[in-house]
Amino acid sequence: MERLIGVLGRSRFEAALAGSRDPVMIRSFGIMLGAEGDLAAGEHWLRRAMALGDERAATALGMLLQMAGRDDPAVPDLLRPAADAGDPQALLALAVHHLLRGEREEGARRMVAAAGAGHPQAVALLARSAGADRAPGAGEAPGPEDSPGSPRS
Repeated sequence: MERLIGVLGRSRFEAALAGSRDPVMIRSFGIMLGAEGDLAAGEHWLRRAMALGDERAATALGMLLQMAGRDDPAVPDLLRPAADAGDPQALLALAVHHLLRGEREEGARRMVAAAGAGHPQAVALLARSAGADRAPGAGEAPGPEDSPGSPRS
C-alpha cells in the first residue's frame, strides 16, 4: 500500500479509496495514517471501514484513540467485542484502559485473559507484577534496608 501511495500520491490514493467498498483496504489505510501520526485522518478512515461492517476496524480505532491519549468514553465499547471474543490485542488494550482509570480488578482480569490468549506483552507484565509482589515492600522500590548486608537481608 505504501508503494502505491508513493506512486499515486496521498491525495490521489485517497480519492481512489473514497469510492472503495473494501473495508480491509480502508482499515489498513486508517491504521497506516494513525501510525504516521495523522490521527484525525486515521480515525476518519477507520470509522469508514466500521461503517462498511469491518469489526476489526473498531478494535484498531479503540487502540488508536487510546494511544493518542484521548480519554474517549467510546474506547471500551470499541474494544469490548473483540476482547470478549478473545482477541489478545483487544484484551490488552482494554486491560490498560481499565488500569489507567483505576479500575484495578477489571484491568487485572483483562490482563490475565490477554496473557492466557498468548499476548507476549501481557505475559511479561504479569510476570513483572508477580515478581514485584514477591519483592521487598510488595512492589515498592527497594530501600537501603534491602541492600546486601543490611539486617533484613
